[in-house]
Amino acid sequence: MIKKYKVLKEIKSNVYLVQDFKDNQLIIKQYPKNESQYTSIYLYEIEALKKLQHTNIVKIEHTEEDENNYYILFKYIHGE
Repeated sequence: MIKKYKVLKEIKSNVYLVQDFKDNQLIIKQYPKNESQYTSIYLYEIEALKKLQHTNIVKIEHTEEDENNYYILFKYIHGE
């Protein structure tokens, strides 16, 4: 996991609610680099989400990677 974020809760496998140093909450989706299927899914999802523009779709805040994983970071929107 990216060290600059504090994990608050694991929502499901490889999806986490985190907090940054400014107390903003984000959702991080993690894709392992060592599994080629995840690399393909990650690249496909990034391209698809960049093209979507709708008020009901959460935009990507940014993407990151480290030596083991790719990450997509989304703004956290609290719901019921």
